[in-house]
Amino acid sequence: MALKLSFQLLFLLILAAGAAVAATEDEEMIAESKRCVQEMQKNPLTICRLFLKYGGDSAAGRPFLGYESGNAENLIKCCEQLHQVSDTCRCELLNKMTGEIMKKDMKGDQYQGQLEEMRMRGVFLPLMCNIGPPCRLSYGGGDAAIVKY
Repeated sequence: MALKLSFQLLFLLILAAGAAVAATEDEEMIAESKRCVQEMQKNPLTICRLFLKYGGDSAAGRPFLGYESGNAENLIKCCEQLHQVSDTCRCELLNKMTGEIMKKDMKGDQYQGQLEEMRMRGVFLPLMCNIGPPCRLSYGGGDAAIVKY
């Protein structure tokens, strides 16, 4: 009987420890997400938003994936902005931006090709800027966890 009670207490202690670790991890993720939101508020990455939406030729509104256009000015400016973002927030901010653009500006089937091109720009932007590995973005730009390759 005492042995059974000891195992039950041990089991409860293990559960409590696991819950405490999970709560700490959740708190850390929430704090990191808040820090990233603050970082985005300080540096809204305006040029990167245009680059994601239109590619390097935002004046013409013709999307492209990166270096194909002779006009790389927007990419260069975006890279300068993105370089100011912390490594831990970079993919999260790109994910939020692509999600916002998708929800606000690109609704409907006619944008399907542009959406995929924009998403690919978001995925590979850190690599194109030579500041980090590609990001794995949630397809809808929602609050899904961002996992780097």
